[in-house]
Amino acid sequence: MSNTEFPDISALELSQKEVNFLKEFEAKTEKFNSELERIASEIYQHQNQEKLLEQTKKSIHTILSACREFDQFFASRPDLSKHARQEFREKTNKYFEQSFFMNRARTWPQGYPGDYKTLEYTYGNAPLSKGIGLLLDQYFLSTALAVAVRKRLTTLCDILRKEIVARPGAKVLNVASGSCRELFDIAPEFNQAGASAICIDFDKDALQFSSERLSCTGIPAGRIAFRKYNAVKMVNRDRNLKEFGPQDIIYSTGFYDYIADEILVSLLDASYDLLRPGGVLIASFKDSRKYETQDYHWLVKWDAFLQRNEEQTDALFSRSILSTGTIRKFREQSGVIHFYVVTKSQ
Repeated sequence: MSNTEFPDISALELSQKEVNFLKEFEAKTEKFNSELERIASEIYQHQNQEKLLEQTKKSIHTILSACREFDQFFASRPDLSKHARQEFREKTNKYFEQSFFMNRARTWPQGYPGDYKTLEYTYGNAPLSKGIGLLLDQYFLSTALAVAVRKRLTTLCDILRKEIVARPGAKVLNVASGSCRELFDIAPEFNQAGASAICIDFDKDALQFSSERLSCTGIPAGRIAFRKYNAVKMVNRDRNLKEFGPQDIIYSTGFYDYIADEILVSLLDASYDLLRPGGVLIASFKDSRKYETQDYHWLVKWDAFLQRNEEQTDALFSRSILSTGTIRKFREQSGVIHFYVVTKSQ
């Protein structure tokens, strides 16, 4: 395929049925662009914004249905699907680049998807763009995972408050810490309980952001340490003990969704070993049955997280030494993300 013609039939070995399907998909993409062009024109003419938002959502749902059909039709050709998604994003970029959220999720300004700024603004749940970009921001913020991420934060804060209050002076390890929004939100309880934390992330900008924000909470300097560290390296018990020491609470939200099964089991085992008896490990996972992948694979380039359902995640936990502890499992309010809270045996 070329950058100017979708598809470049001469570059592929395709049946006539496949050629026809690709041509039909191209026509649907062109129609989608035409609809966005009309909506963009009307919003600048100060037409009814709520009505235009509904039209935008309807157009997106229609093209996502076509994308879903594409994924099914070419299920045996992941190379073709990957290229087609990139072509689709290039063809629609005139409109999507006007959306703060869509553009950020397509271009990865921090070098990876789901960076701390993207999540921070998602927590804020407010569009940041104008024109057609505003409508696309609103769509992004209404998607299943965007809603679930906000609910995940609320649930995580509730869990951490309870566990920290129950363990005065608790030592906490925040893995792939991002913006540390949850620590900011529970700062009064954290401070009162005399807890301390180590926050690790490979993004130095995220660590700097978190350090500056938490310095305004009243938590004494030195009670929270920020370290640039690749959490994937946390597969060795002895190294973990040397790096961090025994912990009462270890938690990570979102990070484990990006880790392949074998490495993930090793990470979970090594983290569990790092806990003191009676300590807890808190982990969250997306349930692939509860959201549409096309939102994240076609509209944006947020496809690095693995598509696990609840049973598959349960199977990983059963392979881990975490199964020797007491496991509590529940979902955040939207039902898309499920939590595991594992208490280590005394």
